[in-house]
Amino acid sequence: MESLAPDAVVPRLRGRFGRPYRYVAATPSTQQLLEDESPEGAVAVADHQTEGRGRLGRRWEAPPATSLLVSILLRPPAPPTRLPELSIVAAEAVAETIEAVTGLEATVKHPNDVLVGGRKVAGVLGEAREGTVVLGIGINVNVPKGALPRDTRLPATSMLAETGRSIDRGQLLVAVLNALERRYRSWTWNLPGATALAVIVPEAEALVGAFRRKYTPSGGDAVPAHVTLLAPFAPSSRLAATDEQAVREIVATTPRFEFALVSVGRFERALYLAPEPSEPFAAVTEALVARFPDYPLYGGAHDDIVPHLTVAEGESGPLFDRLTEQLLPKLPVHAAAAEARLLERGESGRFATRAVVPFGPAAQP
Repeated sequence: MESLAPDAVVPRLRGRFGRPYRYVAATPSTQQLLEDESPEGAVAVADHQTEGRGRLGRRWEAPPATSLLVSILLRPPAPPTRLPELSIVAAEAVAETIEAVTGLEATVKHPNDVLVGGRKVAGVLGEAREGTVVLGIGINVNVPKGALPRDTRLPATSMLAETGRSIDRGQLLVAVLNALERRYRSWTWNLPGATALAVIVPEAEALVGAFRRKYTPSGGDAVPAHVTLLAPFAPSSRLAATDEQAVREIVATTPRFEFALVSVGRFERALYLAPEPSEPFAAVTEALVARFPDYPLYGGAHDDIVPHLTVAEGESGPLFDRLTEQLLPKLPVHAAAAEARLLERGESGRFATRAVVPFGPAAQP
């Protein structure tokens, strides 16, 4: 039988959200189970809520062990005026997950309802506390049609009612937390104060600069051609002097080096140039991730270290084919890596250099 107990869920978690993980069989509300001192990503889950509520104080009712009832604590590096956006971020993560699990089209009715076929299947409640936001998520998972509430603002439904099959709530929870963590990182990445570590490659700007400005978000944010070492990195408000010193020590362990952009590669939604040798970039990234585990590789989008210089983002297809044809005859591009840069997003949304971080002395031949 499915279970939301820690031993059934925690081993399946793929990111930082859900650590620590608290489970109770019943509670007045999962919103009350998370203390203000809890770390970001802490989660509380229950099989039943006796006083569950949604937006504007509306009650959330469901038979025990049929819904997914979860609260998660966040510490967003954002002004209070931006915090209501997190309810929408969470609702979009829930809708994405429901679509992935069921194949049904799920839509968000702003600010916090998730609908399937015009019927409410899930809701989100965001509560701002001192320096934190607690997001409460309720999803009608295995609620039978006859048990769905009737006297509601929107007609209610459940994943069971829509698909005719039971859904593993533990698997669904893991997927929701994964989608929410990814979308939350994307949201914080676009806030002023977001930072990244990269090696700028001016030698490639003449070849790819125009493509990057047109086809990549970072190109439009005034970031020149570069090989990413770690992004997103710590928000500037949380970046201590000791953290910057640790970055300097890590980067300095790799001697400055020469490399060449020798080939064109593709991710699912990105076209890039591949550097050779790639090992110096990978070594620095690996050391940074080990030192700063709260900021995973490529924001958690990829598990493997693949040093690359992004040329374009979007759907792989005719555009990538055309760009590849234009790039290949002009490769290789020879370059040198003498320093990394700590980049910070300003109030305008554009990035600027916060610090220059030198590599170590060149290796002796």
